[in-house]
Amino acid sequence: MFKKLFKYVLVGVVLVLGYHAIASAISAASTRQPVWSVNLHASTALIATENRLLVPTGTTKPSALQSLDPATGKVQWQSQQPIGRVFAVDGNTIYASDFGSLPLVDDPKNLVTLDANTGKTKAVLPLDNPDFEGAIGVFQGAFILNSDVKQGVESDHNEISARTPDKLLWKFVTPKDSMVSTSSEKLPVVQNGVVFLPVLVNPSTPQRGYQLTGLDAATGKVLWTWNTSSELTDVTVLGDTVYPAVYSKDRTGKEPGWVKALDLKTGKERWTHTMRGGEAKIASDREVFIWDGDAKTSTRFVVLDRQTGAMRRQFTLSRQDDREPRPIALADNIIYTGDMEIEGFSALGFYGSAKNHSRVNAFDATSGQLVWHTPLFRESHIYRFVLNGARLFLSSNAVGNDVKSVVQSFATR
Repeated sequence: MFKKLFKYVLVGVVLVLGYHAIASAISAASTRQPVWSVNLHASTALIATENRLLVPTGTTKPSALQSLDPATGKVQWQSQQPIGRVFAVDGNTIYASDFGSLPLVDDPKNLVTLDANTGKTKAVLPLDNPDFEGAIGVFQGAFILNSDVKQGVESDHNEISARTPDKLLWKFVTPKDSMVSTSSEKLPVVQNGVVFLPVLVNPSTPQRGYQLTGLDAATGKVLWTWNTSSELTDVTVLGDTVYPAVYSKDRTGKEPGWVKALDLKTGKERWTHTMRGGEAKIASDREVFIWDGDAKTSTRFVVLDRQTGAMRRQFTLSRQDDREPRPIALADNIIYTGDMEIEGFSALGFYGSAKNHSRVNAFDATSGQLVWHTPLFRESHIYRFVLNGARLFLSSNAVGNDVKSVVQSFATR
């Protein structure tokens, strides 16, 4: 019994010392003050361009889209059209929807385009398909859409289509008995002229597996497919590369997990990195940063050569939040990621039972050392931020009764 007690005491001491070491590292780093701050709630992701910062507002339902001056935070215009999500900005056109990420089934759903200089509505595309699953993205003025194709009352496969407000450009249908994944770990995306689809095939049979598919975004033609019978735990698209990953539950190493790199244009495998559990999180033009999901600390990263998969280095980021680091981004050899301090008691899996105070940390991407951080946002969460040029824009979501949600700008250099 004494040995067990000693073991628990030792573990507690290690955890306390580790926490204080992290707290000391954060205290030693400089606190960077915002260039500007406005009291505003961002309902979905911010979109930044050289001339404007687009902020979809609203809390329980879509509200006006605001365009802020990136240099000052002053409102440039506010749309009359309620906007739930902005997909892209191309030239003088904003591509968006008037519904959020969790619309009610009976809510009207429209895709809209706005004038980027004034916020005025240019066109509205009603979505009258009751089996509409979601908008994937935008390419050359067309929305890329995902809809269910039903066999009876059950969804049997999916139809991917490209539509402008005026016409249907193309459509692609996935194989029978398949579904396009829309989970946060495996999302379809439009990138570099490719519509990437993570497709789960034969989900209820022994032939269950994944068929990753790349479509030409201009024509809908299949560029490549890549098949695996492995149960993919994560698929991430970064730049010109797709990174599928498998987490192994076998601690003996007989069936190891892996992260692979596939060319986005061709589907050709570049390399495989074997590890029990990992996910590609961020990448530069030369390196990819793999989060080690099996590490004792949740912020250990393995850095690989992006083209060859060769090991470059590894490090652990000093964060007080022991969960998977998100949001996370990389620019100019600096890693930006959210962090959280929890004050008081937190019920397992429910962070709302304690006071949550959040910040964004900036780490050197070569050494993993903390360089600077934002001030602590009291009783708030940071779910999203965006980088543009030498600016970091973030939005905080206030959870305290006497705290306001804000959008802020920070200089990154």
